[in-house]
Amino acid sequence: MRVTQFVFHKPQELQALASQIQALSADLCLLFASPEYFENNEFIRSLNQCCDNLIGCSTAGEIHQTDVTDHSAVINLLHFDDAQINLF
Repeated sequence: MRVTQFVFHKPQELQALASQIQALSADLCLLFASPEYFENNEFIRSLNQCCDNLIGCSTAGEIHQTDVTDHSAVINLLHFDDAQINLF
């Protein structure tokens, strides 16, 4: 399994990286974000365009590598070698 992480400190930052994230073709995208990101329509639209299999939740602190931040979003792109993902 390989994991690639992206951290965003403003919802608008996702739009600039959406095509790069989409090109990585992750098997599964895990989003951990401060609640205000889920209220931002532009962020949600960009997220839906770049992540096919997405699971997200709001948090009280987002973990990126060894840092914990507030009021941010972290997208974890998971690539599996031998697993298949089915979301319902």
